[in-house]
Amino acid sequence: MQSRRMPHSIVCSLCLAAMLVVTSSAAAANWPKGLPQPGRSYGEVSKGEPTFSLEPQTFPTTPEAVGIHPDGFEETKKGGGQWTCNNTWDVITNKAAGVLIGNCSKGSILNRTRYSNKNASGIEFSGGYISGSYNYCGWLENGAITYKDGKNYTGCSEPWTPYGKIGYAYNSRTQSGPTYAASVNPGCQLYANVHPWQSTPEVTDVITGALPVCTQLDWRYIVGYGPNQPHKDGQYGDYWVAVFDPAGYGGTNWAYAPFYGCFANSKGEVTLEPGEGGYWFPEE
Repeated sequence: MQSRRMPHSIVCSLCLAAMLVVTSSAAAANWPKGLPQPGRSYGEVSKGEPTFSLEPQTFPTTPEAVGIHPDGFEETKKGGGQWTCNNTWDVITNKAAGVLIGNCSKGSILNRTRYSNKNASGIEFSGGYISGSYNYCGWLENGAITYKDGKNYTGCSEPWTPYGKIGYAYNSRTQSGPTYAASVNPGCQLYANVHPWQSTPEVTDVITGALPVCTQLDWRYIVGYGPNQPHKDGQYGDYWVAVFDPAGYGGTNWAYAPFYGCFANSKGEVTLEPGEGGYWFPEE
């Protein structure tokens, strides 16, 4: 798949247009303006897990690489030990080569219980309980972790999280990476973790100050709990969007952005356009 990055001039003009956008029809009363809605003609809408026909790519160093890749990760092996995260923030995924579910801060510990075989690019993943502000199960690329000791734990023996439990709407069912978007709100900030599997997200780790308007933040999914159930976070009063940040603000390329705090114009109206194949609404 080709990168979806755009020339700076096009990015700015599209962003300015988004700031002025007015939705053509009102959303149903129980749905916020701008969010994808099941049953609308956005393209293909289907249940279950996505199936991608793309070739496996290095994860997660390019925007088009994150996703779900059919390259043998389904078969994983048991394997223990303690490992530590290497970088300021290391991307945590819901399964080996899955989608963003959070970030591991430098020095936080992975109590590993399973590991994947190598994909076509020679990359392996390790899964288990991850400490620090993330504090849940997940998967890390092996290149992002360092062996600490051989202690073994029983927690997170099967560290997978269903796609429907993470987000209620994804940018696409058929492409492996994010779709172009840009911030239109001058108060936009990014967060490393929001715990999207919880009924009310537990937002932690603000990693940026206010970003410039028209900052490119390509979107992957909108946080929800259960099939087709978007919700607001009680603490911050907003929805959350998993985004790829090409500039790497805050030391990570993958983070969470508040929906209205980053993508709403002065009228509270904005649409995150679907990727190839249309929005995907997964089952839990």
